[in-house]
Amino acid sequence: MAYLYSRFIVPIFEGFLCSGKLVLDVGCGKGGLGAIVKTVPEKDLNPSIIGLDLELGMLKRAKLLYDDVVLASADYLPFRDKAFDAVFSIEVIEHLNERQGHKHVIEIEHVSKGLVVITTPSHFFPQDKIQGSSRTRELMRHKSYWSAKYFKKRGYVVQGLYPVREWIPPLLARKFPYLSCSILAYRVI
Repeated sequence: MAYLYSRFIVPIFEGFLCSGKLVLDVGCGKGGLGAIVKTVPEKDLNPSIIGLDLELGMLKRAKLLYDDVVLASADYLPFRDKAFDAVFSIEVIEHLNERQGHKHVIEIEHVSKGLVVITTPSHFFPQDKIQGSSRTRELMRHKSYWSAKYFKKRGYVVQGLYPVREWIPPLLARKFPYLSCSILAYRVI
């Protein structure tokens, strides 16, 4: 995930990550966006970042990197409309069923007054080897597939991050997930 942030997310959107900006990281996990943004050399990137996740253990770690954290679901964001300059949803939507995922997109569009960034795998694939508790496995399981067409219909600019490498053996793909293909969809509201 750090590769995704540092190579693609931060360079493209650093104008929305500067001092004085308020950023929401939905499904923040351990705080990947915060870790990268706060360590980019030679950049004046110091936005206030709020992390939101459904897993308390993840939020405890993210709290070390973020200005604040919120325990909440990605399909109901407890914020007023247009509260954030930018909202990031990195590899989150595929963990929601289609109804929840669509509601998630609507929610993040409502709370952003500027930029919305969503990434998701470009194809559905089962995750049968997830480690951890049964609750963690359930939260991490991919439950839906999202296409570039869906995001384009909603007015997003869609950009592929990585070339599709169907020939990669499954073991290698699990060890190096950045070799698979992801969709980066963004929209300035």
